[in-house]
Amino acid sequence: MNLAGLSAVAACLLLQLSGITGQVTGPDGTPVHGARVFAEPGIAGALLETQTAEDGQFRIDNVAGEGVGVFAIAPGLGFGGRHVNLSASAEAAVPIQLQPAASISGSVATEKGEPIRNARITRVGILSEPKVGIPLAKLGAFGFPEPVTNEKGEYTIANLPAGAKIAIKIAHSDYAQEALDNVDVGRTDLRAVLHPGVTLRGEVTARQGGQPLSSVSVLVRSAQPPHDTAMVLTDASGQFSLRLKPGQYACQASGASLRSAGWEAIAFTDEAPEAMIRLSVAATGSIHGEMRDAVSGKPVEGARILVECGGKQAALLRTGSAGEFQTALAEGEALIKLEPVPGYAAPERAAIRVQVAAGQNVELPGLWLKPIPMYRLQVVDEDAQRPVSGAVITLLNPPQLGWHVTGPDGSVELGIAAAPAGGRIVGFVEDRTRPLGALFQIAATGHAVARVQLLPLASITGRVVSEGGKPAEGIAVSAVFEDIELWRTVSGADGVFSWPSVVPGVPQQCLVHAAAPVQSKGFNPQFGASENLGDIVIGASPKGASFLGKRLPWRKYRLLQGPAPARDGPAIVVYASREQVPALLESLSAVQGALGDLIMMALVSDDGVNVEPPGIPVFSGKAPALATTYVVGDGGKVVLETFGLPPLRALTQEAR
Repeated sequence: MNLAGLSAVAACLLLQLSGITGQVTGPDGTPVHGARVFAEPGIAGALLETQTAEDGQFRIDNVAGEGVGVFAIAPGLGFGGRHVNLSASAEAAVPIQLQPAASISGSVATEKGEPIRNARITRVGILSEPKVGIPLAKLGAFGFPEPVTNEKGEYTIANLPAGAKIAIKIAHSDYAQEALDNVDVGRTDLRAVLHPGVTLRGEVTARQGGQPLSSVSVLVRSAQPPHDTAMVLTDASGQFSLRLKPGQYACQASGASLRSAGWEAIAFTDEAPEAMIRLSVAATGSIHGEMRDAVSGKPVEGARILVECGGKQAALLRTGSAGEFQTALAEGEALIKLEPVPGYAAPERAAIRVQVAAGQNVELPGLWLKPIPMYRLQVVDEDAQRPVSGAVITLLNPPQLGWHVTGPDGSVELGIAAAPAGGRIVGFVEDRTRPLGALFQIAATGHAVARVQLLPLASITGRVVSEGGKPAEGIAVSAVFEDIELWRTVSGADGVFSWPSVVPGVPQQCLVHAAAPVQSKGFNPQFGASENLGDIVIGASPKGASFLGKRLPWRKYRLLQGPAPARDGPAIVVYASREQVPALLESLSAVQGALGDLIMMALVSDDGVNVEPPGIPVFSGKAPALATTYVVGDGGKVVLETFGLPPLRALTQEAR
């Protein structure tokens, strides 16, 4: 048996194993009989296979309990599945719904446009929810031919889910691995260019004895988006060779019975044709722990745990549905760091040191997280007599995306994701229909209902100029109250910035985010007043861009999901990364519910998305300037640039 075979056996002995059950259904939800189902326990793990019964049910036993890709395929239907974090010694239920099969066709060429033959499509990542990786290179042994380019450099990838977005990995022994991201299934004109790159040569040896080791998997992960990973096996002399594009990478030698201590950072430039790295591996042990709510005793799912060995990152884990986590590690000292968990206070022990012995499993002490309590706020009108229903609250400390809305009694429960800095919760509240607002503070240790009174809001304006008096465009300007940022906007082409929702009675300053930040004079406007801060002079600063007063052609972006808007404005147009999309869609839906159809909502992302709720249109595109949020007026021109959700006053002014 070779080293890879021994590693697989060691995995079964060392890690607590899990079972995977589930049901495969078709596009209409009916069970699929005879579907082939696979589990991939890690990018270096061997595939496990089973088939569905008449009712579409399946079961896979003895799966090493770390991140696992579970996917299925059936005649006429494309690959589909999901990535799961398994709980140790527990069963995971994984439903899989398949979509009609479709394909992608494309070509691969050199930088000079010459077709490349025998380039391999090694892996496809399904980006649409739920996400999963399909290891095409491994599936060749199961009767699915790996897509390879012909003499014209052309290829076709079959068995893909119709309507999905995917990422593609392309490999060739003479070129650096290439990744294509956010690709629509169904395209027939996809083009990829392969570069010679830099040759990474390396050697894997045993930590004790120094002998070279064969058949060890070496993983090389890019530090640049889309963060793809290349894999190569060592030869009989423990050597490996791989071509990569210049950039920042991290390397780890990995088997279940042998592993390097952590990820080794390495950088390549196009000035050197080769780079060299040596990795030493040791026998592995494992760690296992669980995280629970200190009040309810329920498991905490999705918490992140960072594991370091020898000062290097060895693993980044997430707790499963049972709150458990586990991983194999090289023998020696390991540092387990608990990252902050939304909704919970920081644990008393944020890091745990343990000694991992070869062949042994370390059971960690129980990890208990104390939930952050809910806080209650009541909003009353300017006479401090009547409760205000429908008032909108934005949390500033700790900063949190989204709105909270008061109920009929003017009250609302505030849940915070993290303990606030300085032991106090700070927020901004606005009336939904009138230009009234207030800033409030709640002691993090307090449990009584806090009360805040609305007051007439003020506004400010100012101008950012260079030392010669020239207007500075596209410079970020924020307002600060005791180190808490209240809002942020951008100076226009004439250097002017303004903000329509300034809380009176609160001493604050503007901070201009130039190369050398500059503070404005302090201001504390009267109720309902408008104050001009005058010129704020900055030194040299790179020229920025602003869309204030200009048309934002947001409806011309490619619509990814949701209804197509019928007009240019009034609208809130928010630009976001793929990770921010779910939370922003939820927030914009809340805004839509509060304002009705007076203001349109739109989200723009440069990555593929497929998230509920579908009522908010999502477009493909990138922010045209510094700001991430644009309030577009009725005429289609930008009236306010900001970051996060804009103030209600700006929206209601446009709605009128």
